[in-house]
Amino acid sequence: MHEHRAKLLNFLSETLRHSPSIAPWHLVRDSQMRFVVSTLTSLGLDLTVLDYGCGNLRLLNALIGTPDCPVSEYVATDIVTPDLDGAVAATSRPRLRWSYRTPDDLRQSPSREFDAAVFMNVIHEVSAFELAIILEDARRLLRDDGLLIVVDMSVLPEGEPRSVPYYAWDVCGLLLESNDQSFISPSGVPILAVTTPRQGIAVFPHTLWGIRSLLCSKRDQWSYCACKLSDTHPSRETEELVQKFSVGLSGEYDLAYLMIMSGHANYRLIQDDARPRPSLAQRAGAASRVIDYFVDAARQMKGVMFADLFDSLGNELHYDVLSAAIAELVGCHPYAFFFPPSSVDWSQCDMTATELLDVFDDRFSSRELEEWGVFAVANECYRAIVGDVLDRPHWYGDATLCNEALSFLKYRWLG
Repeated sequence: MHEHRAKLLNFLSETLRHSPSIAPWHLVRDSQMRFVVSTLTSLGLDLTVLDYGCGNLRLLNALIGTPDCPVSEYVATDIVTPDLDGAVAATSRPRLRWSYRTPDDLRQSPSREFDAAVFMNVIHEVSAFELAIILEDARRLLRDDGLLIVVDMSVLPEGEPRSVPYYAWDVCGLLLESNDQSFISPSGVPILAVTTPRQGIAVFPHTLWGIRSLLCSKRDQWSYCACKLSDTHPSRETEELVQKFSVGLSGEYDLAYLMIMSGHANYRLIQDDARPRPSLAQRAGAASRVIDYFVDAARQMKGVMFADLFDSLGNELHYDVLSAAIAELVGCHPYAFFFPPSSVDWSQCDMTATELLDVFDDRFSSRELEEWGVFAVANECYRAIVGDVLDRPHWYGDATLCNEALSFLKYRWLG
């Protein structure tokens, strides 16, 4: 009992630290690292790898010590510049080129640059917004056959400020496609180990919405389990929940742990609610670029998918600004700008964005666009092709931004 109470007090003390500790660079043979190196080795040779949240370059040093290293180029990124002293040995392996880029540098990198991206002990430390950003970075920067490797601790053995650990089912539910290879470490810690191909990562606004929903669910589940654990005689259901969340150290420790994690999840949700939103000027500029992109695609007779906007404009515009601009253009609905509403039966009609532009140009004037808003006109395009789809919406978005968009529409499409 005294041992568990001391562990609890230590956990609480660590949770109140300003920032989490960083693993030393020479920790290169633990079970997490062995999984990452083994997975990279299975992908072939001459890989270009991105280490997101590189810390003190543990992965680089693990690769240096790997016979027949599968990686020819290693790129590290983190919000804090790593301890480069630990990477000196990289010069002894001339085939392995390596470099460090800041997250801002990475945003300017061209799309489809990497064969693999690694998130190791990263996702539990970042906010909902930051997690959505780094997943979008991976989706944009991975090659078409690239792989994202996510490794983390599902239960925190030490307290960390504001950290929210994720379980395998959390991450698999967030991704469109995944391979769960999670395991228990030799020290008994549940290790999340999930891989996904590039196409398994949803586009930024979908991912952010999914993370927020996941945080709500985790907060409620942890809170519910803590409430049940407070009962005088915990039921079998409570025991199963404790086992599910892999705690089970002692009633007192488990209760405190669950309450802390629930509080951290709620903190991340409130933090996301409170973050600054893109300004009107930012949204207007991004909206102009979006319209420009559609016009250029129409001229080249190219179809446009929603993800194409983030692939092509993601290194020019911040993902949040781009999402907000699209939402404004469609009247506060982020997924419908020249994309099929979910209620359309597209087995009856295969219409590309270029064909939509043609319908738009043939049927509607700038006056109608001004009166109805972009989304309503796009909806009328769908009506013209597939019949009644949705009732005419009654939202119009920000008037100033719509005027900015209209000036481009009139000039580019309507003369």
